[in-house]
Amino acid sequence: MYKVKWPMKFPSRIKKALLWLGSNKIRFGKSFYLVAVLCIIAITVTSVWVFSRSQNRVEQEVEYKTHEEMIPEENTAEKVALEKEHLNEVAEFETDKPKETRQPEPQLKPAVNQVNLNTMIQPVLGKVYKEHSINKLAYSKTLEQWQVHPGIDILADENTTVKAALSGVVEQVVIDSKLGVMVIIDHGNEIKTKYANLAVNPPVAPGQRVKKGDVIGKIGRTANFECEDPPHLHFELIQQGKSIDPNLYLPKIQ
Repeated sequence: MYKVKWPMKFPSRIKKALLWLGSNKIRFGKSFYLVAVLCIIAITVTSVWVFSRSQNRVEQEVEYKTHEEMIPEENTAEKVALEKEHLNEVAEFETDKPKETRQPEPQLKPAVNQVNLNTMIQPVLGKVYKEHSINKLAYSKTLEQWQVHPGIDILADENTTVKAALSGVVEQVVIDSKLGVMVIIDHGNEIKTKYANLAVNPPVAPGQRVKKGDVIGKIGRTANFECEDPPHLHFELIQQGKSIDPNLYLPKIQ
């Protein structure tokens, strides 16, 4: 019997199958062996191809992982520089934002620490035409009605100079819709004096410090609520926000 020489080692099952075919006298001549050899070659090529594919796939996975591991991390110095740049931009934005500014404290300060109302002088020499009236009503010729009168009206000719009754700081120079041109002086200790019905353009300004006896204006005719009265100075004395009668402290005119 013709012995088959195996060119390479095959699994035992393949060998047995080929021997079984030979033992059963399936004779195909040389073609049988040719077919067997072709089958063996096909099986070998297929095995090699499958093995190569799997080997290539493993190598690609290893190469991909190696490439990932080789990717450098972000430069730490560059990262720090970017963070600093961002912080600088934020700081510039905060600087450009409009900031809330505190209102400056009033520059008005008391002229003296203690105010003695008994040292007041007459702001203008003249007769008191209308008395101080808070607890009772006084008649107004201009308005033709009875109403309170928080000051006193001192008669004087137009353009007569008006003086500060006490030293202090000018708080306001305003045009009041009722009492006309008015100057308000703060004397400290919550004491203020008002001078109304003055001529326009008084020679003082807010924040100006004045001494007792300084000229702060002239008699005018600017009080709309007292325009029917003769020329006079409307004078008020305020202590702790309340109107008090100036005649209690002004020197008496002989």
